[in-house]
Amino acid sequence: MKFPKSGVTRSGIAVFAALILVVSTLIAVQAKSQPTARRAPVTQPTLVLTFNGAVVETFVAPAGIAINDVDVHWPTPRKCVNGIQWPPVLMQFTLNGTVVGVPQLAPCKANDFETAWDPNYQIIAKYPTGAPATGWTVNGKIIKVVPPPPSTSAAPGGANDFHLYNLKGGKIIAADWTFNGKTVFKIPLKSNVPVNDAHLLLP
Repeated sequence: MKFPKSGVTRSGIAVFAALILVVSTLIAVQAKSQPTARRAPVTQPTLVLTFNGAVVETFVAPAGIAINDVDVHWPTPRKCVNGIQWPPVLMQFTLNGTVVGVPQLAPCKANDFETAWDPNYQIIAKYPTGAPATGWTVNGKIIKVVPPPPSTSAAPGGANDFHLYNLKGGKIIAADWTFNGKTVFKIPLKSNVPVNDAHLLLP
């Protein structure tokens, strides 16, 4: 699917954006058929980077350092349709590997996704100070909060994982362990190994 050139009608852009939303969601649903089963437990926050579903690198948060969130970065998008960036980036929350909530598409201009968790390793929407803690960001500043799904009898605890998918040729270029939004440890990605998805697993 090619991005429309300039000169198309406004109605054409709207239709194309709707198609992007549908196609991207279908792709993501198919891609997330893997994390629907309960995953193996982890003892520390763990970031798994993959390329088209194949594991490339796994990073465990360093012990003894105060860390309560992670940032994942990709190149600043240059194209946008009806509020959705292109190539699309999609995020899905899970609870121990089981999908909870609905897929979320990155808005225009976003080039990071930040997720924070509480002392019980549950993903949170806001820090205790009231500042936003989880959402789409631009150069580290949250522009759209993405709250985790609320705790229910079927999914007590809300969410403790997220899965980020760069679709249609997108890629991940950096990631950081952070504390209250401040970088404390840069995750050493290999520059010569492509990755396009990121998976945060919490204890």
